[in-house]
Amino acid sequence: METQAPNGTVITDIYEGSTTQERFTNFLIVLHKNMHNDDIIVMDNMKPHHAKSVIEATQND
Repeated sequence: METQAPNGTVITDIYEGSTTQERFTNFLIVLHKNMHNDDIIVMDNMKPHHAKSVIEATQND
């Protein structure tokens, strides 16, 4: 998985296998720590994106 912020910050997570709820949640936790107030997260309709842990990881503090 990889994301790039408008300011050029790149966050990457490389692993073997499928994206699971746990992997995606951990990625979002790292991503959230590096976000600015005006940043947004856009996700598609992949099943792990709907997990409670994923939704909680994307909420503002």
